[in-house]
Amino acid sequence: MSVPNSASDGPAGRALSGAWYPPGSAARRPAILHSNGLYYRLEVEGGTRREGDFRQVQVSDRVGDIPRRLVLPDGSLFETSDNAAVDTLLQRGSHRDGRGGIVHRLESRRSWIVLALLLTLAVAFGAVWWGVPWASRALAQALPASVNQSLSQGVLELLDQWVFEPSALPDARRDAIRQRFRERLVPADTGGLRYRLHFRQAGGMANALALPSGDIVLTDALVALADDPAEVDAVLLHEIGHVVQRHGLQSVIRGSFISIGLLLVVGDVNVINSLAAALPAFLLEGHHSRQAESEADDYALTHMLKLGEDPEAYARILEKLEAVAGDAAGEKDQARLRSYLSTHPLTEERVAHARALARGAQH
Repeated sequence: MSVPNSASDGPAGRALSGAWYPPGSAARRPAILHSNGLYYRLEVEGGTRREGDFRQVQVSDRVGDIPRRLVLPDGSLFETSDNAAVDTLLQRGSHRDGRGGIVHRLESRRSWIVLALLLTLAVAFGAVWWGVPWASRALAQALPASVNQSLSQGVLELLDQWVFEPSALPDARRDAIRQRFRERLVPADTGGLRYRLHFRQAGGMANALALPSGDIVLTDALVALADDPAEVDAVLLHEIGHVVQRHGLQSVIRGSFISIGLLLVVGDVNVINSLAAALPAFLLEGHHSRQAESEADDYALTHMLKLGEDPEAYARILEKLEAVAGDAAGEKDQARLRSYLSTHPLTEERVAHARALARGAQH
């Protein structure tokens, strides 16, 4: 039999030239497949003939100009490079694999490619900007308190080794602050956490930070800035607000989402090792989001009002911390390390918010 070089239309429908492979064999034989989209007749050089329902033939998806593979019901394979003819038959007979032609047409249109790229970028941006924070918040609140404890284990020891020094405050001063902390500030519902207050020195830097476990660190320099106990209370309530809202755990979860995303993209399992260092990095780099800071501020100010304390005390300590940060800006040798622990950006808006509440409480 003679095998033509190209497909042509005939009484039986479409004729596709190609090659036929017997079941389980790599032996290639020239062949022609005739079909009208519903039925097919395969004629193989040498006299072999196959026919049947074309809708039972499995057709591979179209990918560029790669030859299509048609698997016949008996397991034999017909391969052809006439992709256009295959698409015509699939559409003509409403074949289940006809979607491949649609995909190819979409891939062949530059405008659709650009639109798909823009949609992909928009979805990715939305997932990172809104989806990841929402999922991090929901997951952080759903996880048991034991996760916070495990996450914080060893972190304070690490900071003590590399950043902090033992406190030099008099025992009486520390005991008085701890007593107010336990009796007035620790939430009635601890959520399974153990709130503990630690005093440290950090090269003269005035600051405070909270671990997800409920451990809160207060530096000697910050205590020295406070002129009355209410100012220290305000700072501690702010840190408790971070613990209650689980901002530290949220930050680690957000980082893990990014690491897992990188793992899926680059396929490198070593990326996951960075998760072990996520919490110390968070504490040292101060990656509280603006929303997290606002939530912690609101927690502190709300509970100050409940305790009968003037929110003006929070405004005062913020201004003092801002002034100290400004005075230390020229100390370049120490500023780089200390900036890692400057987790609370001091802004006029935060001070104004505290004073607005203070004025409201007076009326």
